[in-house]
Amino acid sequence: MEIKNSAVFWIAAVSLLIFQLHGFTTSIHAPAVLLNQDQGTIALVTLNVTSGNGTVTISGPAEVGNSTIQSAETAAAYAARYAGVSEHDYNFNYNIADPSSNVSGPSAGLAFTLLAISNLEHRQLYPNFTVTGTIESNGNVGEIGGVYDKMQAAKEHGMQYALVPYAGADQFENFLYYITQQKFGIPMMEVSNVSEALRFAYAPENISGVKYYLPAVDYHMNNLPQANVTCSECNLSYFYMLVNYTLGYTAGESNAIGATFPGVGSSFLGQIENYSAIEKKGYLYTAADLAFTIYPDAYLLANSDSYTPKAASSLIENISGYCRSLTPPQLTSANYEYVIGGELRQIWGEQQANASIQLVNTSQTSDQVIEGLDSAATSEAWCNAAGEMYSIASSIGGQNIALSPAVKQKAIEEINSAKAYGFNIYEQSAMQAYNSSEYGAALYAAAYANILGNPDVAGNYTPSELVSMIKANAANSTFGVWPSQFANSALFYMYQANSRVNDTGNLTSAYSLSLLARNLSNANKLIASTEINVTNAAPSAIQASSISSLLSNQTQELESISNGISIIYGTIFVILIVMIAILVFIIAIYLKVGKALQVVPKKGRRNG
Repeated sequence: MEIKNSAVFWIAAVSLLIFQLHGFTTSIHAPAVLLNQDQGTIALVTLNVTSGNGTVTISGPAEVGNSTIQSAETAAAYAARYAGVSEHDYNFNYNIADPSSNVSGPSAGLAFTLLAISNLEHRQLYPNFTVTGTIESNGNVGEIGGVYDKMQAAKEHGMQYALVPYAGADQFENFLYYITQQKFGIPMMEVSNVSEALRFAYAPENISGVKYYLPAVDYHMNNLPQANVTCSECNLSYFYMLVNYTLGYTAGESNAIGATFPGVGSSFLGQIENYSAIEKKGYLYTAADLAFTIYPDAYLLANSDSYTPKAASSLIENISGYCRSLTPPQLTSANYEYVIGGELRQIWGEQQANASIQLVNTSQTSDQVIEGLDSAATSEAWCNAAGEMYSIASSIGGQNIALSPAVKQKAIEEINSAKAYGFNIYEQSAMQAYNSSEYGAALYAAAYANILGNPDVAGNYTPSELVSMIKANAANSTFGVWPSQFANSALFYMYQANSRVNDTGNLTSAYSLSLLARNLSNANKLIASTEINVTNAAPSAIQASSISSLLSNQTQELESISNGISIIYGTIFVILIVMIAILVFIIAIYLKVGKALQVVPKKGRRNG
């Protein structure tokens, strides 16, 4: 045993001496992205470690960025600690055989680290894999960009698998990994730190790749009570139409998912069946909202042939054009919730579409193009909903109304209040609606901004206090279909929280929804109590009619005056005639009497 141990000692000592004198070279394939070209490349990176004083150098490219050099230095320092040696006893010379004129960025950090550890341990890495990710001083692996373009290059260079930074199942980056893996057929393994990466760096064992699935959430349907918040001033049959429309178009995209993503489409359809069961329990908004949340993923997978800037731009322009083409119908006393709800979602859709176009047009990698397409899917879902709400509103009918100045005043008050929580999509949409004179939509959006925009809306309330307030808010949220459905949704998530242990997330969501329901109910009360009835005639017709009526009235007044004048003149004329006749008669009598006095003989007088 002593002889054997002695032999091992001398072999190790000789190996170390050879290493210190001549060094040891290892290599790895590291992907990179040619910015603004949506193109990846694979560079062979080699490392030669020799005895020295801790110098770290990078050769090969004409220019190397500072972030790349710092990444190599961090990698060498961590690798030395991992191997149990001092970095100051060695020099690390990395060589990047990259066709690019310059190299920058820290995404080769994990590759540098694996090279250094394998070199110090005298173990060659597996030749046909690639790795990307930044490195931290504690060995943790950080996120990178351009994964789609990098894996496309890896496919072209015959790589068998890839190591990528851990993203988390609920992150878009994880979804992007899955899309990329399936498109190029390269299994991708997520790693959080160097130790996890080393499990796959020396040999391709247990390479399973990224999984994508929608977890089968247990909504405890058997114990879920029937929704009991009813609404006044509304007809639920119209809201059922909206919910079923949402479930339908989400199912349509799910059915369009191709064989590149096996089993995903059926998984989506299974979820939609769960949402339909929730709808049957009366939680209508909840069912529609859950379907809405999975629509972008279904859309992105169904349009997997459009991950280029040109194709994505074309799709997004079509969505944007559809959003712009929507025209809300006339507000009535019966349909205003659907008109205002549609206006708000149309604003959201247009904003999202514009942001998506901007993201694609300024993209430097395909990752950003895909992200823009995912964002556009949300825009399409919002505008689909807006179009359906307008259609429903048109079929409802009712007395045409206009919103009173009180709604405008309340909207700006609520918008100013929401500014305390910072700028967000709800405040932005509220301001856009207000500036477009859509004061109902501005009031609704401000309600969202004041509740959903507040990061500390739940405060420090205990779970029991939150439950009490949720129930109280729900009971006072019955004026209109939106408030009552938000109230039922709040109760739904409260029941979900009660069915689980320490489920503060669902309880906080429930409380936020209950506050939103209460605020929307108050908004509807204001709209309904101050609405202004308007005629069904067009404004131009109203104006012409008013002018015609005015002229007619004036004509009648003039005729009345003329008739009055005629009567007066006639009366005066008759009086004059009568007076003249009387005068003539008097003159005639006078003349007759005078003549008679002249022809009668004079009597003699007796002188007394």
